[in-house]
Amino acid sequence: APAVVPPSVQTMTEGSGADEPNKDWMATSPSYQRAVRLMQCRQAHSFQLTYADRLHLVRMVSSCFVAPAAESLMANEGGEDGAEEDPVDQTEVASGTGSDGQAATEGQDSPIIDGALVHLRLALQTFAIGSLSVCDASFARRALGNIAITSGHVPFVEETAQSLVSMMTECRNLCRCNERSAVGDSRMACSYASSGEQLCDLIFRHNGSRHYADESFSLQAFILISGALDHLTKSIVKSENGKGEPRATSICQISSLLGAAKSLIYFLKPPKSQSESGSTDGNSPNDIEAMETNEAEVSDASQGNEDEARDSLLRNSVLLLDHPDLTIVREAASLLSLAFAYFGLECSGSYVSGVLSAIRCCFQRPSSGSSGDNESARAMCKKRMTALQGVISVLSRQSSAFANTIMSNIFNEDTTPGEPILYLASSIALSQPRIVAKYLAFLYLAVEENADQEKHLIAIYMSCRLAHYFSSEERVKSLRQRIISQLEDVADPWTLFQLARHAFCTANFGIAEEIMATHLLRRATSEHTHLFYVATRLLAQAEHIISEMGAIGIPQSLPSFQSTKSHLRSLQRLAMSDHSTRSDFSFQLELLGCRIDFLNLCVTLRGLCGEMRLVNAGPGRATRTRLHQRNMMHCFYLLASRYAATYRRYGLFHCQQSRTSLRTLSSLCRFLARASAKTFVEASNGQKSHIHEFHETDGAMWPEGDASHPITRMISKFSDSVLWSMDENVEPNVRAAAMMEMLDPVLMCPLPSPRGYFSPKQRPSTTLRLSGDPEDVSMVDDIDGLESEISSGAEVVQVPPGDPIILYATGTISQKLRSAATLPFSQVVAWHKVSYDGPIITEDEVYGEDGQGAEPYFGEGVGASSGEDGEILIEAPHAAPVRSDGKFSLPVTLEPITKEGYYMLNLTFGCRDARCGEFEIPVADKDAIIAVCVTSQAFGDEA
Repeated sequence: APAVVPPSVQTMTEGSGADEPNKDWMATSPSYQRAVRLMQCRQAHSFQLTYADRLHLVRMVSSCFVAPAAESLMANEGGEDGAEEDPVDQTEVASGTGSDGQAATEGQDSPIIDGALVHLRLALQTFAIGSLSVCDASFARRALGNIAITSGHVPFVEETAQSLVSMMTECRNLCRCNERSAVGDSRMACSYASSGEQLCDLIFRHNGSRHYADESFSLQAFILISGALDHLTKSIVKSENGKGEPRATSICQISSLLGAAKSLIYFLKPPKSQSESGSTDGNSPNDIEAMETNEAEVSDASQGNEDEARDSLLRNSVLLLDHPDLTIVREAASLLSLAFAYFGLECSGSYVSGVLSAIRCCFQRPSSGSSGDNESARAMCKKRMTALQGVISVLSRQSSAFANTIMSNIFNEDTTPGEPILYLASSIALSQPRIVAKYLAFLYLAVEENADQEKHLIAIYMSCRLAHYFSSEERVKSLRQRIISQLEDVADPWTLFQLARHAFCTANFGIAEEIMATHLLRRATSEHTHLFYVATRLLAQAEHIISEMGAIGIPQSLPSFQSTKSHLRSLQRLAMSDHSTRSDFSFQLELLGCRIDFLNLCVTLRGLCGEMRLVNAGPGRATRTRLHQRNMMHCFYLLASRYAATYRRYGLFHCQQSRTSLRTLSSLCRFLARASAKTFVEASNGQKSHIHEFHETDGAMWPEGDASHPITRMISKFSDSVLWSMDENVEPNVRAAAMMEMLDPVLMCPLPSPRGYFSPKQRPSTTLRLSGDPEDVSMVDDIDGLESEISSGAEVVQVPPGDPIILYATGTISQKLRSAATLPFSQVVAWHKVSYDGPIITEDEVYGEDGQGAEPYFGEGVGASSGEDGEILIEAPHAAPVRSDGKFSLPVTLEPITKEGYYMLNLTFGCRDARCGEFEIPVADKDAIIAVCVTSQAFGDEA
């Protein structure tokens, strides 16, 4: 009997949200009709393969197959019926983001897209249905997703997403994850978990990053997933209330849908306020006004669907916070924390009551008063509070009223006492330390009978330090004495190390010094550990002096900073000689170097202000003082760029707190640069440098995400109340006095210290190979009589003068690097720097004089790689997607070079995460350099 074509193939785009003309185009496509006839033919048109052979092919397609890009195929084939391109030649075409395939012209016929790939996808769907195990079906579904992503064909992507959501919603297979974990049988797999993982991979790889995402697909997928989760949640509620048929909903089923919805939140735009969603003006002609009205109606309808889906998703996620399974509670809380952080208080305010209800349920005592029930309730409350910490922290940061409501309601007779209260208070303390500081006496009474819980109370005391600007306040001193007295009861070395790390992050440097000197140094078990403890103690001692004394304590603290740097260099040399430690102190050394330079600049700034205050006049022209005043602003801007470069270089492998601290430190340097320009206005009114123009036009002066930190609040107040009124009309001595009065509070305010200082981990590197396009370049060995004189011994490619240059960076992102990264990414990026290396030396020429005095050439992206010269690119000029197996092919396009000679291309490799943040990935130095020989000799015969 002929094979029956499934409805999903007959109407490929049905239910996917595609336009109706797209359906008619596929239905009338000649290639599509041939594929349908081939599927319905009674005669065999395939090899007789065994199941093992088919499974091997399916695995190859799922990991290695690269479909031709739909956009390039549509452009090349042009709709001719018989003009088929060789698919082998197209398999290595690098695909872009998910929106690349949308530009295909309707009405064109592609034998590969409409014929071959349709047939291949149907074969994979059939194999998934008749597979002998869940693992084999997962490989087939992964292959379907790989074809959709690499081709960029939107109907394929939409159909794959719809089938995966349908698999997680309508499939009645029993989840056997608990049995697999009990018996350790790795051959058993969960169809829900694998489908959820594949859907997340499809969303990330198709969209790439937030600002380049396929908005239409993201909206349709969001509505689809939200509807599926709403269906499952309603069935659970009806089953619990006895109003519906009992249905066994798997834990993996719900958690997988929540994980897929969370991945989509990265690519959605925040909801528009009512002021932004206004109607168009009526001053245009009638036809234009009608067109704009139609577009506005479509936009409003789309926005309404998105708002409805968002409300349904967040409402169901809040309901799932009360689910008895902790896995679902964790996934729902993680989704809510990300959604509330992205969408803001206007979106999260409607769901605060539901979160408060879930928190109250955690603290309810059991009905019976037995000790066993109380212990069980306390243990369960502790686990649930650990799962809810993220969403509580986000809502507390957005609203102080939310934090105050929680803290005022947990101390009552129906509350489960002990450690769960401390978990809740610690979630709020870092976001709203002023609120928690009011209830410290109640917290102390709640845990005074349990010595094991004192470590959590100490951490809360440390967090309350951020409620005060200066360490000289009486409240800060009393907290410090209480913490030191309670540290005597902590004996575990790991707990002491965690407390020392938390003391650094909360600017309790005196306590960190006490922990290192009194408790940890004598318990060091190796040379490396002892050196690190000594370096950390010296660093804490130096920071404590500055926080107590301000600018006048810098000379006293600088020797400790230099000694810390020497100890870290010794540790770095030991780590390089002993690879078994897997440690790298490059991040610590860069961070300490920036801090020392910052303090030296503050000393110079204070001296210049003191001189101006004495003479009450600006410096004369062509004087050393004027030069120093003009350079002060430039130096602070350069230091801000160094912090930003450190953020880009190491941010991918450190936590969010470290990234936030680096951004805040960069903003602090920018504030002092602007304050210096306002103070020394006579010296800074001249020509502005490139780095000055970059920082002045680079958006906001400090990140919005750091608004709760004391140093950010302080510089914001100084900027609004002091700097705006400082100009040349103000007396010089008044400006100098104001600058000196601002400098001491800035130095004594809590310093945002990155947590990554205590994590000297080695960054995983990747493989990278630079090569030229074979059609456009040739190798230097092909030319007789041409001698290579490259300073670095790099590979040389040759191009004719004046032609565009295209090079390719290929390599593999290892699984180790993906595991070490703290942010999800699916795109690789690159910055390049082109510099003149020397002239072309032939056999008839004498080397030594021809290249002297040659003007260097710099291409685009100069200085953007490492930031040594203070220049930072906002966006990488080159980007490409990463395949499922980690391989990539990144085209690097250079500007034409007209002058003959040798040029060095230095490439800085990196990645772009889902939020459109760009970070560097380390590669070997020799792998990121290639030489370009611009000469007409190699291409003279072709001309």
